[in-house]
Amino acid sequence: MTKGKIGSGQLLLLLFASRCFNLLDYIPAFNQPEEYTAVLLGNLTGLVLQALLLIPPLLLYRRFQGENLILAAGNRWRPLGWCFGLLYLAAIVSQLAGTLIGFEYFMTSTIYPGASGAFFILTMAPACFWCGRNGLEGTARAGAIVSVFLLLSLGTIFLISLRSWDVRNLHPLLGDPLPAVWQGTLQSLSKFPELYLLILLYPQVRGSTVKCSYGLIAAAFLLFEAAGLLLTGVLGEYAMSQTFPYYTLAAVVDTELIQRLDSLYMLNWVLSAFIRCTLLVIVGKECARDFLPARAHPLVLPVLLALSCLLALLGCRFLEQLGELSRSSSNGLITALFCGGLPLLLLLITGRRKKAGAE
Repeated sequence: MTKGKIGSGQLLLLLFASRCFNLLDYIPAFNQPEEYTAVLLGNLTGLVLQALLLIPPLLLYRRFQGENLILAAGNRWRPLGWCFGLLYLAAIVSQLAGTLIGFEYFMTSTIYPGASGAFFILTMAPACFWCGRNGLEGTARAGAIVSVFLLLSLGTIFLISLRSWDVRNLHPLLGDPLPAVWQGTLQSLSKFPELYLLILLYPQVRGSTVKCSYGLIAAAFLLFEAAGLLLTGVLGEYAMSQTFPYYTLAAVVDTELIQRLDSLYMLNWVLSAFIRCTLLVIVGKECARDFLPARAHPLVLPVLLALSCLLALLGCRFLEQLGELSRSSSNGLITALFCGGLPLLLLLITGRRKKAGAE
């Protein structure tokens, strides 16, 4: 990833716009019954865990300036670079397919019931790949604009919804608190692939990677906590039975100022999904090029497009099984592995080699 650089603030806004997708895509009806207090506390403990997980990649990037994780691994031992590259590429392709599935499900279940899901996947994916082929700089500028719009529109929905907020809908944890909060912690982590996208994009940052990293997790935490408190205070336990509770919130809030808050939600949904898919395409393309030979580079985008569309189309036929898979606590551990575990491993390997060379 050596072409051009973007400001740390631009990258933060781009990743924040991508992160908003998981807020809008929250589907508690597909999950096991959970207390929203545990979700809120899990976001808080997740913030601490995310901050700790970012320490190894930050130290690694300080050691190997100008190299991302895959290049740093491959330059020390080529098979290790292939291993790291394949692992991160697999994670990115799965996230890309999952985002397309989420986009398709919202459009066909809420906006256009009965419409063909394949239509939305096979139009959205090529558009994102076409934008992604042009690189990070243009997408970062678009992401900054989209993130500002998302903040303004979400802020509008939140402020209007405050009229219906009722403190009596909030309650303490009723069950066993530790397992519930731990599950909430892993859930907050499992839906945050922007963490490992961030560390792969460190060489593209012009400015402080530390401020960008911790600014992102702080901004995401504030957004999700504010949204969670608002959702619980307005809808109460009813929110946990909804497929898309934030869409329900926008649809049921009574206001004379804006007649169709749900339309604003739909626009936010499309923009955040588009930004996230495009960002995944860009990082996936560069990951593949970091470990594949130059003669294979022209095939990267077509293969990724075909693979992500195929996985998304297959996934739409197994939504129930995917819902069960998304509830697994191992998803949070996988994100922790990609964000902190693999960078820590490379940090230890390269540190030991340096020490052996010095001796």
